[in-house]
Amino acid sequence: MKGTEKIIARIGNEAGAQAQAILDEAAVKARELQNSFRAAAQDEYRNMVSAGEKECGIRAERRLRAAEMDCRKAVLALKQDMISEAFALAQEKLASMQGDEYVSFLVKLAVKAAGTGERELIMNSRDRASVGAEVVLRANAELNGRAVLSLSDETREIAGGLIVKAGGIEANCSVESLVASNRAELSSQLAKIMFE
Repeated sequence: MKGTEKIIARIGNEAGAQAQAILDEAAVKARELQNSFRAAAQDEYRNMVSAGEKECGIRAERRLRAAEMDCRKAVLALKQDMISEAFALAQEKLASMQGDEYVSFLVKLAVKAAGTGERELIMNSRDRASVGAEVVLRANAELNGRAVLSLSDETREIAGGLIVKAGGIEANCSVESLVASNRAELSSQLAKIMFE
């Protein structure tokens, strides 16, 4: 039996050595796999962090652009309000002219819009009562018979200026109309003066 015991012991030792070699090799492969997975996980983590940082940058840039756009809109709205205020002030100044300056202004409007033939001048009630007759007299003198103007009994709710009427056709030379018709042309010039 000693021979068989030796054979069994040798087979056991060889099997143990082979088992240990297999275990050692498995441990090495496990460490290699673990290191490989750890490296892949770290790469994935870095990629995700990088993508997250990039996305945050894109969002921050969008918000910054939106804030800049909102700021430009607010500044533009303020500028437009200031221009509107300037035109309202111009309208108020034109309507509040007095004396000979205002009469001369109305005469120029009437002469320019009179054309030829008979025309009526329509004014607001204040101007009709205070300067209407003088405007008609001076405008007719300047027209020298090319057109004949008369003061209409009709009045209109206008801030100032006048309306030249020939039958059913009217030339609106009210202060409101003059400011509105020149606003588009003058707005850009006014903006340059005010904001540059």
